[in-house]
Amino acid sequence: MPQLPAFTAIHDVPAYWAAQRPDAICLYDTAGVVRYGELWARVIAMADWLAAQGVDAGDRVLVSAENCVEAVAVLFACSVRGAWPIVVNARLSPRELTVITDHAQPALRLYTVRVSDAAQAHADTAGAQPVPLADFAGLRFARPDVAPERETGEHQRAVAALIYTSGTTGPPRA
Repeated sequence: MPQLPAFTAIHDVPAYWAAQRPDAICLYDTAGVVRYGELWARVIAMADWLAAQGVDAGDRVLVSAENCVEAVAVLFACSVRGAWPIVVNARLSPRELTVITDHAQPALRLYTVRVSDAAQAHADTAGAQPVPLADFAGLRFARPDVAPERETGEHQRAVAALIYTSGTTGPPRA
């Protein structure tokens, strides 16, 4: 077995496999099979779209999701940008999602509406709009009223993801 390179960011993994085996299957989704080359193309398209939205290193991006290729591509695209993804279960109650959103202060909120009625409900509440990318037709986005400050300093690009508890026994915690 060949020696794998030393990966320094989570997006290095799909980038490597897209270069090595672009036609190999990497994901099964309700919409079909996704190969490494296809996933990487989606990651880059999403990273470019995030950049056009002003998302950069140290920004937080909240993703209200259920399992789907869009959520995976967003996670890796955030890594490409140096942004901090916060993937939360779309089935959280509106109160739980509000508490996490208020604490995290994301620069952008995304909702995986193709696969989740719960994400659709959250997107509707947020007034979320469709992401204008063909491979992300099942994704909606909303911006905050006031742009939050992004993280700076030595840890700006050092966070792969922020994970929150649901807050079932108290307030959600990061």
